[in-house]
Amino acid sequence: YKHRLYRSRLEARWAAFFDLAEWKTEYEPLDLAGWSPDFLIDEHSSILVEIKPYSSYFAEDSFYFDYILAEMCDAILLLTNEIMRYE
Repeated sequence: YKHRLYRSRLEARWAAFFDLAEWKTEYEPLDLAGWSPDFLIDEHSSILVEIKPYSSYFAEDSFYFDYILAEMCDAILLLTNEIMRYE
């Protein structure tokens, strides 16, 4: 998408969505301990984005919340190609 090679078509689709929404993003911005987020949305706050093909991947990993508690970002957005219900 736009002359950038993404690791998956799903990531490219979300990149196109971010462009349509006119959000300022950076692809694979950081290499954190144990995790490399797929995107950083940097508008009025810093939001790290992780994209997986199935929502079940997120149920297994609660470590995402540790980054918010450590104040490394304002929020984490977990995206998939499914409609998720998170309780």
